[in-house]
Amino acid sequence: MANNTPDSFEPVLAPALDPELQKKFMALFEESYDIFFNEAEVERLDFDIAETFALPWIQHISEEVSAHPIFARTIAAYEKGDIRSLLDVVSEKFNYAGPNITKFLIEVNPHALLWERRGNSIGPKLIPILLIGKCAWGCELFPWMLERYPWVFEHKLCRTKKPHLNMMRFYAMKQISTETVRRFYELYPQGLRENDDEPHMGGYPLTISMSGAGVPDADTFIWMAQEYPDAVYHRNKRGYTMLHKVCSTLAARHLGNAVDAGFPTRCTPNVAKICRFLIAEHPSLIRQQVQGHGYLPVHMLANRCNRRLVQEIAVLLLRAYPDCVSIKAGKFCPELSSVPFIQQVHPLILDELAIDEEISTLFHIAEKMAKAGAFPTSRTTSTDAPGKSSKKASLFGSVSEVFHLWTNLRVSDVLSARRQTLNERIADTCILFEGEDRYEDNYDGFGGDEYLAFLSVTMFNGLRRYGYCYEERIGRDDDDASNFFINHHEER
Repeated sequence: MANNTPDSFEPVLAPALDPELQKKFMALFEESYDIFFNEAEVERLDFDIAETFALPWIQHISEEVSAHPIFARTIAAYEKGDIRSLLDVVSEKFNYAGPNITKFLIEVNPHALLWERRGNSIGPKLIPILLIGKCAWGCELFPWMLERYPWVFEHKLCRTKKPHLNMMRFYAMKQISTETVRRFYELYPQGLRENDDEPHMGGYPLTISMSGAGVPDADTFIWMAQEYPDAVYHRNKRGYTMLHKVCSTLAARHLGNAVDAGFPTRCTPNVAKICRFLIAEHPSLIRQQVQGHGYLPVHMLANRCNRRLVQEIAVLLLRAYPDCVSIKAGKFCPELSSVPFIQQVHPLILDELAIDEEISTLFHIAEKMAKAGAFPTSRTTSTDAPGKSSKKASLFGSVSEVFHLWTNLRVSDVLSARRQTLNERIADTCILFEGEDRYEDNYDGFGGDEYLAFLSVTMFNGLRRYGYCYEERIGRDDDDASNFFINHHEER
């Protein structure tokens, strides 16, 4: 696959056009560069109808480029000495230009997606595909681009900047559809192996999917984890594993009226399904602790054992690692041995595990005895009477058969009944502890009203602002501090 631009798509400087074409192009270029939109009105109504405000401009671009395709290859200097293509300017205004005119310009000259700005720009060099990827609406075009121009995402600029990771950040904020994400990585599976070190919402696509205000579709998460299992073991900047993060999501605060503001509750069967997958397929995560604090994944659940789904996952973790109750952790999670729900179910789980161990041992002995009874006895001693060896074998076989029958009866009539009783007692205990969340304890720093007020001026406004253009927040210390504090509370 060649990344070089064919001669027929090489950029052309505007002064190289004949005077009449140059005049037309510069008029179109300046109109595109200077066009003003009432952003407050567009945002108030809906970005989905933003094209309505730009129809005359969009129509002008379509007509001129259709009549003069060379305009899609032409670059011109304007403000600050920057030299840009028409696609560059339109991509920068993607929220208003919309997908149709952007797709049109790409189809005329797809190579312009990778053209860097030239001139006196300060900071990192920008290319149109990165500009398109700065907005959630633009990322919806990525599968379309990948189907038609796969070489774009394999170019060294895209391999370095990784615009698809921005797509995942928008997905984590519920700004991108699951279908878009699934289709993109089906076409570009190597992207699941790529990561960045962005301090907030960084890592692999899989880990990014769990780092936002929303949660990923469970089936899509599982598919991504199966495609690249190593991503499951990635730790975030604070030392949390994927299972820590999913458990903390399951136990995160209900945000009350925040649901009406677009923040769904995250204690859902979807998240529980992800937990069950990680516990079953990646059991080593169960015993991994947060670096420097000692928290196990089950610690993330300890303060929300009033929720049915949290109880279910907590029981699975206790069964998989019953000794976890003796693990000492940091001050932001209660000791497991002090949690009333765990105090009640842990002894029942130990009894349940003891029964499982007895059943396993009995069947193991029965299997060994059956094999020994079936093994032919060929060695005899001088003191053995004729036929004595065969009688011993026959006797051992009979004993083996009796033991096997006794084992089946004990398991079916005694142990299984005991286990069923324990299961019912665990279920009754779960029902007993079900109830509303309480936030006045030592492990939830804010009271409910104070917490919602805090979120209303940080997380809500932040998400709305970042959801349209994620890159704008990079480097803003105040925003980073707010986001850290929010995530810290969620993971507690």
